[in-house]
Amino acid sequence: MLVVASIVIAGGLLLRGPGVDQASLPDRLRAIVESNQPALPPDAPDAYAILLDLGRQTDAIDARHGYSGFPDRPVFDALYAPDPSYSAEDISRARATLDSYVSEGVFDQLAAMSAAPRAVRPLPPGDLVDFAMTGSGSHARNLTRALAARMHDQLAGGDQAGAVRSFESLLALTRVLEAQSTYIDLLVGRAIAALAEYRLRPAIHEGSLTDETLASIAEAITRQTGNRPPASRFLEMERLFALEAVREFTPILRSMEAGRINDFFDAATELATAPRPERLTDPKLVRLTKYIETNDRSGPSAHASTVQLIWTYDVGTTDTNGTLIMIALERHRLATGAYPDSLAALPEAASLAAASPWPLVYRRTEDGYTLYAAGEDGTDDGGTPHPEVPVQALMPENPGTDYVIH
Repeated sequence: MLVVASIVIAGGLLLRGPGVDQASLPDRLRAIVESNQPALPPDAPDAYAILLDLGRQTDAIDARHGYSGFPDRPVFDALYAPDPSYSAEDISRARATLDSYVSEGVFDQLAAMSAAPRAVRPLPPGDLVDFAMTGSGSHARNLTRALAARMHDQLAGGDQAGAVRSFESLLALTRVLEAQSTYIDLLVGRAIAALAEYRLRPAIHEGSLTDETLASIAEAITRQTGNRPPASRFLEMERLFALEAVREFTPILRSMEAGRINDFFDAATELATAPRPERLTDPKLVRLTKYIETNDRSGPSAHASTVQLIWTYDVGTTDTNGTLIMIALERHRLATGAYPDSLAALPEAASLAAASPWPLVYRRTEDGYTLYAAGEDGTDDGGTPHPEVPVQALMPENPGTDYVIH
């Protein structure tokens, strides 16, 4: 969590203010996490507990195949994205490990995690800063690559129902992490969802998926993302971590710094809840953006913290809306034999396009369609992609490009 790390590095200047009951911060943090959970009895299945069990189980399987643990993990990505840097032995060992995951029920457990609506990471007593730096990110990334490889195999083998289950398990990993309390959880979760959607989109467009499968994918997205917490929730937890990080400093400076911390996160929350296009044109929001960039204590690259948190959240919403629009377009093509001339023929898709943080643009082409968002400069460049990494078009330093989803 970069905000916390930078506050700690700043060393003795950031302090707690009056009226902050520091002893209650862990309870407040837990309350925020719990507030986004469905109403469930205490003994309801917990998806995070399943993730912890899967971490232990896959560690044991990996060890039997000769892996020593993070960062020495199976190269599952070589099974769906060939890379000449991997040897034949690397690939063979990853395949054998994946087969063990299948035979020993790892993917069945992941399916059970998908169906468990509650996901609460245990919050032990102690230093919240230390807590922020630990978690299940390494295991989640390993499971993500395994699921992507599994989904690749299922699509290649025509097992569409299995591929949908694997895709939903990937989104469930995102949901489980995003339900937690740190920026790191958000970053890892969004990376998982981005990979899942990126790997599935070609199959959506190529025409091999049935209408039933497409409908099932859309339902899986709704199930796993329908209760996604707002960006303001992550900012509120960052505020608590910031206050926790400075609790040991002197009372006078604590009092001064608490006001700065609270003013900063109040401004960040107001910015995060405003429509992104307005952030470029509304004078107050432009001033807030400058204020956040100037006062973010994570150093010269920090769009890497608070601004980056808001950006990462918005990219996730835009990506998911884009995938749902692609599904709607493909189902329309299956039903009518052609893509629509405009999204006006698909009101729900049109609403998703307009509601995206970066509004999405649909255009028919001779060989199908293009779907994209104008870049961070707000200028529609006709679907001109970033030459290297598509999502980089949404960075302010890359004018003249658009974020092309398809």
